[in-house]
Amino acid sequence: MQVTKIYFILFLLATSTFGIGQDVEMSLSEIKDNVLQRNLDIKIVDTDYALREADYLQSRAMYYPNVSLNYTGITTSSPLMAFGTKLNQSIVTQNDFNPALLNDPDAIENFSFQLKVQQPIINLDKKHQRNAAKLGMEATLFQKERTKEHLTFAASQLYMQLQFAFEAIAVLEQALETAQTNQQHAQNSYDVGYLQKADLLQINVRINELKNKIVAAENQTRNISDQLHTLMQNTTYPLILPAESLQLTESFIPENVSANRSDFIAMDKANMAYIEMLESEKKSILPRLNAFATFETNDNSPIVVNATNYLIGAQISWNVFDGNQRSAKIQRAEAQLQKGQLAKQKYMAENQAEFQKAVRMQEQALIKLNTVKLAVEQADESLRIRSNRFEQGLEKASDVLMAEATYSGKKLQELQTILEINIANLYAQFLSSEK
Repeated sequence: MQVTKIYFILFLLATSTFGIGQDVEMSLSEIKDNVLQRNLDIKIVDTDYALREADYLQSRAMYYPNVSLNYTGITTSSPLMAFGTKLNQSIVTQNDFNPALLNDPDAIENFSFQLKVQQPIINLDKKHQRNAAKLGMEATLFQKERTKEHLTFAASQLYMQLQFAFEAIAVLEQALETAQTNQQHAQNSYDVGYLQKADLLQINVRINELKNKIVAAENQTRNISDQLHTLMQNTTYPLILPAESLQLTESFIPENVSANRSDFIAMDKANMAYIEMLESEKKSILPRLNAFATFETNDNSPIVVNATNYLIGAQISWNVFDGNQRSAKIQRAEAQLQKGQLAKQKYMAENQAEFQKAVRMQEQALIKLNTVKLAVEQADESLRIRSNRFEQGLEKASDVLMAEATYSGKKLQELQTILEINIANLYAQFLSSEK
């Protein structure tokens, strides 16, 4: 029974391991393409555009006629309705003017088909509403462009972090290999009595620390890889292996944030739409001119038409006073416009401050990199000398451990500095990007 349980557990482990996705190597360009094609944020902006487009299509009512059809069947004994129905059916006779029949007519049926047409001619406020709807569509398109730029920036930043995580693992594994080599020499020295047990234990502690750091770094690669899969809307989460190693990117940063950025243009379009809505509210006080026409058939039979009539006309309407609702709407539109303009000023100032911060971070990291590179060379040479002397029994184990820890720490610091420079450069370019 115990053996059966063991085989069952092994079977579960084997099947679960078989189901795990294999690691996949991807370049940054491949990740960007997948993000731009599949990310839901872009699809959400597309739905926003569809909403704006629907608003714009509705505004065509200021040009197109409103046409309606009605078919009505009634029966009535109302004196007024009965006589009027006979007039509409063109069946009035001399006998119908008999007072007895006028006051107490027989019930009459009428089947009427009616075609109504209403044609807008001059509605100046509607024109500005249509302009505002079109500007809303254009603003959404620029918002979509900025969304793409942000997703590209996020994917690039995560990819750089993933590169750093793998480079860090390589450094830690090299440090572990060095520590294990020193452990073998220390064990040989301990066996012949040249080394104390405390020194041997100290090396073992360092090896365990490095193994724990490697596990933490591997978990970090998994976390970053999962974030990239989330951006690409992947339902499976195999570990992404960077196709390129972490390299110092070429620095190219403009002097200032461009006012021609996609999101800035989108805000300008929105403010222009607020201006159009303000003009619409102001011009709503002007008279409106609309035409209308009606064509009608009437008969006491649902399938026969004996009488037709039509009505054509035009109407000028002018709402002179509406209880100050119009002035309140104008005030609201003005406040909305002012709010949009102030929001853009604040947003641009915040982005300019972020841009300057990113530039300073890059400059500081570049200066730091030169110092760190020299420190790496010095630590590497110190580790080489101390390792050789340790093999010859001329160096303490603690000194070798310190040299190895210093070298690996400086190497990681160099990689971290390169990452900081690349991300600062990437962020500054994202902030200063021009459409």
